[in-house]
Amino acid sequence: MPLKPTRLPAEEERFEVRFIMRDGEAEVECFVDEGAIEDLDPEDDDPLVDRFQRHRAVFEAIASWLHDEGDVPRVELHHVAQFRER
Repeated sequence: MPLKPTRLPAEEERFEVRFIMRDGEAEVECFVDEGAIEDLDPEDDDPLVDRFQRHRAVFEAIASWLHDEGDVPRVELHHVAQFRER
């Protein structure tokens, strides 16, 4: 079952952004590493969480895909490339 987006704010952590999605009523912690964010929003001096927000829908789709595959929803650079190829 695909994860559902939430309106909960994302939080910047060390070299990644943490955000919450839902699997039914359960909250699922999802992460996007800095490399994945920089791939979609390169050469920008804005805070990492702001850059994540501009592409949040893409990262949510990738996290949901990873979750459906049985993986931890931790989006890394190579996942962005795989997602583009799908």
